[in-house]
Amino acid sequence: MIWTITLEEFLINGSILKGSKDLRLSNLIEKSENSIWNIPPWKDPATLRQKGLETIEILSQDNFAIACTDGSSDRSLSNGGAGILLLPDGNNYKHKINTGIIASNFTSELMAIREALILYQQDPHVIDSTEGLVIFSDSKSAIEAIRNGETNISCDIITLLEQLHSKRKSCILQWIPAHVNIEGNECADSLVKEARDIDHKCTTITLDDANAVAKHRIMNHTFKKPLVTEFDCPRIIRGIFEN
Repeated sequence: MIWTITLEEFLINGSILKGSKDLRLSNLIEKSENSIWNIPPWKDPATLRQKGLETIEILSQDNFAIACTDGSSDRSLSNGGAGILLLPDGNNYKHKINTGIIASNFTSELMAIREALILYQQDPHVIDSTEGLVIFSDSKSAIEAIRNGETNISCDIITLLEQLHSKRKSCILQWIPAHVNIEGNECADSLVKEARDIDHKCTTITLDDANAVAKHRIMNHTFKKPLVTEFDCPRIIRGIFEN
């Protein structure tokens, strides 16, 4: 299944933001038991790659700029990076940003999408010469978060989408599979790795990421020590019998 968001209605704090009629959440390919997108990527990466490339070709036929985005952090939710490959007018523009000393994969993916929208709007030639922007992301969770307006970054993205709509530009957010050798996605992934080594680190931290890191560190601290040492069992047992 391929998820496509083109922004018709986003729920934010219980209210509905109405956009263009041709901005909507839909399935590009009808759901069926035989749908190729029901096959786990680890089972048939070659077929997923083929269908991913077909999807990119379909959505790249109109006069739209193309962006491939990716974002990730390390296992301890630190040192995040985002990569954006923007393809307007047949040219390749590569962009990378550090997403924070503390940043999850999810946050980094959202920041990559937000940055793609900013880059598109900041280039007068690109925005004037195209009908809109197609963003290919391998993060279903990020696309769903944008649809539901779940985070501050999601709300930033919705604001940027509304700005595009006010300029009579369209935007499609399209999921594609990761790690199946799709060129644009692989390029964005390489940019992510470079972005994580940038000296200038982003200092913005989301509350969810801060809480996740705190829990991670507390759990590590608790289980690094043997339970006998932690609770001083011999002394406790001795005290029980003495009493």
